[in-house]
Amino acid sequence: LRYGSCRSNGPFAIRLLIEGGDAATDVQHTSDGGYILLGGRMLIKLSQDIVVEWAIQWDSDDYFTTSPQSVRETLDGGFVIASQGYNGIQGRYESGLIKISSAGNILWAGKIGVGSTCGAEISDSGDSVIHTLYTHPLTHHDSSALRAIDQNGMGVWSSFADWETSDFCREPEDIIKCYDGGFAIVGTYSANPPYDTDDQWIERYDNTGQMIFGVRHGPHPDFAHAISQTPDNGFVTAGHTVSGTGPYVDRPLIQ
Repeated sequence: LRYGSCRSNGPFAIRLLIEGGDAATDVQHTSDGGYILLGGRMLIKLSQDIVVEWAIQWDSDDYFTTSPQSVRETLDGGFVIASQGYNGIQGRYESGLIKISSAGNILWAGKIGVGSTCGAEISDSGDSVIHTLYTHPLTHHDSSALRAIDQNGMGVWSSFADWETSDFCREPEDIIKCYDGGFAIVGTYSANPPYDTDDQWIERYDNTGQMIFGVRHGPHPDFAHAISQTPDNGFVTAGHTVSGTGPYVDRPLIQ
């Protein structure tokens, strides 16, 4: 693993030049005032002054570690990475978590389940709550799932969003931790068949994985990619909508 850096003339800009690196997928502010940067199978810790403190890179045969999606700081000062990968032998995506110490050492990595992931958040109790795609074993329709994993990699609870229903699929895109310690997830809802009535959907959960509500938003076809909570405890989502009669035109959408 080799890396270098170059600074711009601006007050807050740095470019990391990483040999064998990949596109960055997430960056987070850390409790010590610095930053944590995730790119490919590489994690880089930056100080408050944007100096590289440590960097790690991993190469594993575990399918679920090949495509990291997001990183979050844990209550012990370490980090957890939500990751996914395609298992060519089984013909399916698998999701997993990678636990990193505050010094940049990999403590453990484990498969969380079958299906891709869009990210994770940290609960008030220190558990990692990962948002995954779940494929029904009989209908093969996609739905969303929340899974809480403790700091030792053990499962705490799992919550599946109506995954047994056979007339729709839900594609998860984002997860946030809410002000009250619960969670909100967002994605795209598609009627099945014929998958031509795409809507945004939001689901709200408490801190134990119990669903509080689930709601669809149209008019379709709309696609949601991100969610944030507003000061009045509402939510705002960002995505795109499709308009026109051909060719279709994608337009930014905020609801």
